Amino acid sequence: MKLNVSHRNIVHIGITLMLCFTAVVLIFTSHQLIAAMNPSTLNGIETRFQLDKHSFHLNETNDKPLLITGLFSTCKSTCPVNVSVLRKIKETHQNELNYLFINLKPDVGSAELLNDYLSEFAPDMRLISPQDTKELIRLIKMLPENFSLSKTNIHHSGYIYLYHPKSKGLIAYPKPDSQQIIDDLSILQLRGS
Repeated sequence: MKLNVSHRNIVHIGITLMLCFTAVVLIFTSHQLIAAMNPSTLNGIETRFQLDKHSFHLNETNDKPLLITGLFSTCKSTCPVNVSVLRKIKETHQNELNYLFINLKPDVGSAELLNDYLSEFAPDMRLISPQDTKELIRLIKMLPENFSLSKTNIHHSGYIYLYHPKSKGLIAYPKPDSQQIIDDLSILQLRGS
């Protein structure tokens, strides 16, 4: 059996493959393309999640931007990387930001270890250590975070969140990058109230 493929069919197949490739590229880079076309577009995902200041024990009158992340003392991957990202941001924004860390292992007594570890990072940081697993789950549900807790392990997305007075809600960084957050702080500073 001889396959008869005309030149016209080859062109149609070629165009279809190019369109499929273009669609895939656009899907994976759409946020970057939007940011290039509109410089006021943020790198992070501007969610509509509102931060309940009472639940997070925050001062109502403080209008400094706030960076939030969850961590636990025995974490060997995500947590140290996020603290490193936050350190880079702190170097460029001395005394301009507040930091809030959520202890993800409240029942293990890691609050003291975390306080010692983080006290070098930012004396003005806040560490929330929920009293129990139930309070921890209630706090985590207020964030757009994937989180699961078993008897032996904690799994969390490792997001860093930015709460800024000029944003529409929490800004989530699924893959935290210090330069992207620094750029977003500059963009938000230029936004009108």
